[in-house]
Amino acid sequence: MVVSYSRLNRYRLCGISYYFHYILGKKYPPTIGMILGTAFHDTYKLNFKQKLAINEDMPVENLEKIFVKKYDKLVKKVRWSPSQIGKEEELLEFHKNKGLKLVKLFYPIAQKLIPLSAEDKYRVKIPKENLEIIIRPDLIVCDGIIDFKTKTRKSVPDFNQLLLYSFAYKELCKKPPKHLTFYDLIYTKTKEYILKHSIDGNVDAQPEILIQEVKAILKAIKNKIFFPAQPNSWKCSAEYCEYYDECLYGKRRHETYQRIEE
Repeated sequence: MVVSYSRLNRYRLCGISYYFHYILGKKYPPTIGMILGTAFHDTYKLNFKQKLAINEDMPVENLEKIFVKKYDKLVKKVRWSPSQIGKEEELLEFHKNKGLKLVKLFYPIAQKLIPLSAEDKYRVKIPKENLEIIIRPDLIVCDGIIDFKTKTRKSVPDFNQLLLYSFAYKELCKKPPKHLTFYDLIYTKTKEYILKHSIDGNVDAQPEILIQEVKAILKAIKNKIFFPAQPNSWKCSAEYCEYYDECLYGKRRHETYQRIEE
């Protein structure tokens, strides 16, 4: 069986969202926050691809121009949440400015990174499990794996993603990664900053446990079991879920809770 990390993660966040997206095939445009993240990733992907070729970063001014070009193209199709209606122009400018600041803020870190692979796709075979996982690590460096996340607030990183990516590192480098690292690029109304989260790939990584979770998810999907996200989950909101208004467990469930509290 072949499965991608994006599929697995959507199910982990909300089985109902997985059902809408992959079983019913209902797909919607990205949010403005997702577009900022995509434009940032695409920009630095080009930088690291050049670095792989000639061992040299692009000038930061070039990266800023690339970001603006990609951002302006992507925002032609954007999904606005109900709370954003009427503020579109303000939000477009806000996210563009924040993205540019993050591109510049991350540049000194990027200059120190020596990539072995940048957003290359891997089909990793899991021994003895008859399972292949399609993964695309942001960056593989000599001693580990690096992923970048653009966020509007602090949150605990999900190292399951990098644990899966560690299989690609082993395939490329023929050894376990020393470090699994997230760089959270956080932007709020008042500031931008970067948080680094890292674990020891030799000590903390337990991919065999993760594989059991993957198998459990695939078994649940096969048996048509699609549990909703918890009511207090960030995923279960009009801002982050494209299926919120039509989901029996989303908007209607929250409205029921509100009536009970009243």
